Order: sequence, then C-alpha cells, then structure tokens
Amino acid sequence: MTSSFLRALSSSPEILDILSVHEIYLFLNLIQQLCARISRGIAPHVPEPPLVLESDVTGFFGSVLGVNDAVVASCWKMFRMYAWDTENWRGDDCSWDSGNLKLFLDHGLHHEIGFRDLEPPTRVCIDPRCALPNGKGPELVERHHHPVTLFTRDVGAVPVWSNSLYCRGCKTWYHPNYYVHDGAMQRTYYAGMPSILQGSKRFYFEASLCERFRNMMVCSWASATNCARIYNLETPDASSRPKIQWPISLKMDCENVWDAFFMFGLLKDQGTSLNLKHKVSSHAIRLAPALEAWNESMVGPGQPRWSHTCNLCCEVQTMADGDTWALRAVITDGVTLGHPCCRVHDCKHDALKKKCAIDTCANEVEAGFQTCSLSDHRTLEDRHREQNRAMFQLKWHLENLKISQTEDSLRTEDGGAVVGDELHDVQCEGKPEEGNRKFRAQFGWRRTHNEELCVATCGVILGRATFFGSEGPNGVFHRTLFPTLQSLPGCIFHDNNCNVKKVLESLCNEYFSRCALPVDVFHMKSKHKESDQYCNSRCNPANWPSLMTVDGKWRFNSSATEITNAWFGGFQLIVREMRVERYNFFLDEMIKIRNKLIVQDLEQKGACLYNIP
Repeated sequence: MTSSFLRALSSSPEILDILSVHEIYLFLNLIQQLCARISRGIAPHVPEPPLVLESDVTGFFGSVLGVNDAVVASCWKMFRMYAWDTENWRGDDCSWDSGNLKLFLDHGLHHEIGFRDLEPPTRVCIDPRCALPNGKGPELVERHHHPVTLFTRDVGAVPVWSNSLYCRGCKTWYHPNYYVHDGAMQRTYYAGMPSILQGSKRFYFEASLCERFRNMMVCSWASATNCARIYNLETPDASSRPKIQWPISLKMDCENVWDAFFMFGLLKDQGTSLNLKHKVSSHAIRLAPALEAWNESMVGPGQPRWSHTCNLCCEVQTMADGDTWALRAVITDGVTLGHPCCRVHDCKHDALKKKCAIDTCANEVEAGFQTCSLSDHRTLEDRHREQNRAMFQLKWHLENLKISQTEDSLRTEDGGAVVGDELHDVQCEGKPEEGNRKFRAQFGWRRTHNEELCVATCGVILGRATFFGSEGPNGVFHRTLFPTLQSLPGCIFHDNNCNVKKVLESLCNEYFSRCALPVDVFHMKSKHKESDQYCNSRCNPANWPSLMTVDGKWRFNSSATEITNAWFGGFQLIVREMRVERYNFFLDEMIKIRNKLIVQDLEQKGACLYNIP
C-alpha cells in the first residue's frame, strides 16, 4: 500500500467494516476507467475532481460493490483526491482493465455506462473564432448519446455508448472521430489515427483490430467474410453476455470488416485531415469519393516504395578510374485479375447505356430490359437469363475460375446470381419457316484484362496498373511509373519485350534508349522460339554481359515475379465483385503492406536499402 492511500484510508478507517481492501482497490480501479464519465461533473479546465458523483455513476458503484448510495458517497469523499492524482487516468491513456468487463455488462448497462464509452477528444470548441477572452475555447454542451457496438481486438464485441457535444457559438457538433457544422455537407475528421475509429453510425473498431484484419488479408488472402467469421469464433459470445437487450448487433459481418478496412486505410494514408460527405444513404457512398481521390494519387509513382533500391536489385561497382557504375533491374508481368467494366473496349462514357444488347441493333432498350421491343431480341435476352439461373452455368463459372480458395469458406449454397451480370456472348439459332437466322448479343459487362505489376528483383513491388485490353507493348506503364530518366531502371525484364521493343522503335521512342529490355530467362527458354531472330538478337538476356557475374551466373533473379504473381492472384475472388474505387484501393493497400514485410525481411538479411532521390 502507498503512503497516500494509507493517509486517505486513515481519515475513515471504519470503511473497512463495510468494504474489504480488495473491494476498495476495485473501486479505485473503476474510477480510473470511468474518469471521463466522472469528469462530466466539472468544467473542462478544473483540475480537481467533482465533490459528488452523478447519480448513475453512484448507482453503478453501489451495484458492483453491493452497498447503498451513502457508502459510495463516503468512499468517493475519502479517495477522490487520491484517485484523481493517480497517473494515466485521462483519455486513451487510461488503463482499460478487461477483467472488469463482466462488471460493466452486469451492472453498467442499466445505468447507461459502458465498458469503454466513446467521447469527443475535446470538451471545448477548437475553432479559433470561438475563443474566449482568456484564449480558451468555450465549453461544449448539449450532450447527446446513443448505443453502439465497439469491436475490440481482445475481448470481442462490447456494448457501449457514443457521445457527441455541441458548440453554440459556431454551431458545430463534435463526435468521437469527427466534427460537423449544422447544415454542412461534409464532416471533418480529427488529424491523426484514433485508437478507436467509426465505421458506420452504429459500429466502432479498435485500430489494432483493423491492423489484424489487414495482416490476415495480406498474409493468408482472408476475405472479409472469413475475417468476420474468425472474429466471431475466437471471441466470447457477446450476444449472450449483456443482461439487457442490446439494440445493435454484437456479431461482426462482412460489411463491418470492409467499413473498418477502408476507414482505417484512409485515416492512415491521409496524413492530413480527412473530409467526407455527411448525409448519405450508406457508408460505402460516403467513402467512394475519398477512395477515388486517393487512387488517383497512387497512379504512377504512388507507392511509397516505388523508388526502392537495395543490393539485391541494384548492382553498384567502382571502376578502375574511380567512377561508380550502377545497374538496377526490375521485372514486369501481368496477373489475370480484373474488375467489371463496360463491354465496349476502353469506354469512358455512358452513351451506349440505352443501346440494345444485340450487336447489329441500334434501337433503344425498354425499361427493365437490355434489349429493344423486337420479339427476336427479347427472346435472346430471356434465354440469357435462363442460362444464368441454370446450375450448369454456375458450375462452368467456378471451373473456369480455377481458384484455390473461396470468399466464404463455409458457404454451401450455389452462390445465387454471382455471374448474373457478367458478360457472355449469347447466340440464338432457331429455324423459323422463313429460314435460318443467327443473332449475337453481349449482355452485362466485361472485365479488365489484367493487372500489370512492376517488381524489383528483390521482390518489392514498385507499381501497379490496370490494363483494360491486352498488355499494351507501348511502354506507357513504365513511362508513368518512372517519370524521370534518373528514376528509370537500367534493365526491365518482360516476357513480351520483343514486341515492346518493336513498338518503341516504330514510334521512335527514345525514352528507353539507355534501358536494357531483355526477356526474362525463364520465358526466353520456354516461350520464345530459337528461330525468332529478332527476339534472339534484341532481347536475349545473354546479349548483356552486365547481367551476368564473372563466374557466369545471372546477376539478378528475373523470376522474382513468379512468387509475387502467385500471391497477388490469390485476391481474385475477394476483389471480383468490388466497385472500382474499392478494388484499386484494396490492391494498393495489400501491396503497401506486403512491401513493408518484404523490406523488413531484407533488413534482417543485411541488405543495403535506400531510395533513388
């Protein structure tokens, strides 16, 4: 026992006739967890604790300790100064003892006290225009609160209350993660990463739990559905713990995981304050513009490691004359991963949205259909719909995917309309009395062709781009990724470099004139014919002596993309039905996290890492 504790106890030793020392320590521990709640009874700038506790807090302590309000009041009077002087009692620094969770579930909810209720990070207005003569902001008032579910990393889903406060001066509502002015179209998030972040209105997540989901996805291709299922399995059955009916679900689902993933990613990547639409019909719609804006910033040299270099992907030598010679090598390859896009190649408008799906028909569609009113065309659309509903169509789709894992590991039903909107060519070959007729139509959307990756020979992914058609051999991807000659690698391996080189020569493109463009060793041996004189004379890696060491071994691992492609392709089913902005953001986040892990591994191996300035 500390001397200050003994001094407080000596003022009323008779309390030991009612409470044990253990119960007194429990009382003090709960005070620390409820410090934010108790401080509501004092002004924001007052350093001393309130003289009396609010009735709901008193009722909670009395229920936990099994004593009446008078005993609680005596304990508070005796220990309030001691408890208020204890270190780490404010805000997120307060010790959240998970061992007390059951006490809050059993005794706190009746008094509208949760295990970790959520508060705005300030109790005064932070707008300088509202500052008082003493320079401090006015106290926020008109407290509102509503029940929410907090998903924690260690103790599962917890019922808590979310609180908001109001500034009457600038008419601003302050919430736990953001503030918004009356009538404003946007909400502004506080700078920095909060320890607890809000997904949709009724659900909050610990930031450490969001990190866990990201790590599960990048290391084991865990889908959001399986992340939610694992979370519900490994945490206590929260739905049966509260002794009152909680109005918000305490079970995590797929949408919860995605809300946490994208919200965490935006807050982590933003660097500055984040602004999102306030009044929208769904959280997905709220996030979309911010995701699109961030995706635009990632085009080209957007990845933090885009200029990465180390001694596994860059050879540096000092020549006899004292000059330094350096050769940096990367590999480019495509992975068959795509998102839905217009059935018209490289379409960037919606002018054909109302055109009949029959290739040769220019009529407009009727409402609710993809074809015009002509009976033959409508018959073809009906046949397409029947095929989508048929079991053989689903079996063909799954067989064609050749996937190694599923989005939901426990799904037993056929998946419904998973292919209902995807593009399929449909032909109708009837034989009416007037003779044979054959129609061809395209219903639904296409998919982008592939994702092109540029990978350093050490395994770090430098950049990514979506190819809507086939892999274009025109160097645009590399020109965008490496915008300056100084950043351009000295060697770019690609399995189709012979065609790339032909196109560059036809365009008289000099940007890559000082860059070696060999075919990687594996594809040179297995894909390209020995009789192809152009490829052998222009793209055979053996043509560049600098790509080999003095003992005849290849200097760089030109097959580094094979492992990377296998990892990247594992996300196929996860991203298959994603909206474009989520698709791009998700893949870039996965690359970013993996690069961090690769770099950590390289550092442990003693590789010399640096970035090209």
